[in-house]
Amino acid sequence: MLGFDGALPRSGCVLVALAILCVYVNHFVQARLSVLEDLLVELNKADGPLHKELGEQSVVGDGEDWARKLSEGIKSQRLDFREKHRELALKMRKILAVEFGAGFGGTLLWGFGDLLPI
Repeated sequence: MLGFDGALPRSGCVLVALAILCVYVNHFVQARLSVLEDLLVELNKADGPLHKELGEQSVVGDGEDWARKLSEGIKSQRLDFREKHRELALKMRKILAVEFGAGFGGTLLWGFGDLLPI
């Protein structure tokens, strides 16, 4: 052989290291997801009373325009946060798939790579 006797176990080690890196990155994605969820809850809390209050009061002139713009801004932010939340959740699922595949495959290669007849 050309000195590649331990190549498969070393490859498995690299895959396990990749899986560990994915776990690390996934913690940051999860933290951002948690922040977005909290922001969505707060926006929902802010928007509900605003609509109720606007429905009970007859606001005219500049006040009506201001209240309408505020309500539209909250709706826009909520939609933007929901889209970001979906994107981050999709990224998290992809990272989990890579994490599992690299961890499982790497562990097998690392543990049993020297037994393969290559």
